[in-house]
Amino acid sequence: MTLNEGVLLAGMELSKLPSTWGIYKGDVEKSNGEIVSVYLKPALPPRLAFREFFAAFFAKLIDISTPDPYLVFIPEDYGLVIGKRNVSGSYCFAMEIKQYPDMSRNFSGEFFNNRAFSESFLRRGDVALMGIFDEILYNQDRHHENVLFDGENIFLIDHEYILDGDCGNSELGAKNWMWSIAKNASELSFKRVEKKVFELLRIKGYEKMPNVAYHNLWKQLLEVHNKLGVNKRNALKLDALIYCRRSRNVLSLTRRTHDSHKLNQLGFPV
Repeated sequence: MTLNEGVLLAGMELSKLPSTWGIYKGDVEKSNGEIVSVYLKPALPPRLAFREFFAAFFAKLIDISTPDPYLVFIPEDYGLVIGKRNVSGSYCFAMEIKQYPDMSRNFSGEFFNNRAFSESFLRRGDVALMGIFDEILYNQDRHHENVLFDGENIFLIDHEYILDGDCGNSELGAKNWMWSIAKNASELSFKRVEKKVFELLRIKGYEKMPNVAYHNLWKQLLEVHNKLGVNKRNALKLDALIYCRRSRNVLSLTRRTHDSHKLNQLGFPV
């Protein structure tokens, strides 16, 4: 994918969107002179900002919808200090603005009370694909506030905590929010999502993802890594290794996840 770059213009304001690090709204001038409005996370530590780009690039690779990422430079004379950190003269992560509501209202009540709505949502193919996305990136921070949904389009946001912690050898979906939602809706919904997940795993060739990612992502990710100022190159290597392990293990995880008849979820004996 093409890396969007730009320079922050004056007038950035703190938005009302919930975030640990604070989300700002501002205008960015791209290299071609085009001015776009974006949400920025200037206080996000460089390595976490890098993971936002990692997730956005990978999402595009497997047809997951996320807001387009922007690598934004904050001019030195901007004088922007957030907390105790002077972020002027540095790059930060930003994303295009999507005016879609998050899923708070749906998942706080309506989702489980309205069977037609929940069944309709969980029947979507991209819901199953989002479960695989979170599984490969070991994202344990998916929740209703970082799923944008307008009734038709779904966008995933907030991925600074991917590729973190102990990847472990847990069964597929053990800590996956998409699977949990399906289980809580109904047994039928869960089976539908589960079936779609394994169909996608079987036909999309996820065992090839490390090699595909190397040819399609690493050059631009290295550029992002350097401009964000992630000081330790081994941090990039660690994230890459975790990604490779997860993407290679997704199919083997399905083989270890089995039912009471000792058949794994692809239908083969364990």
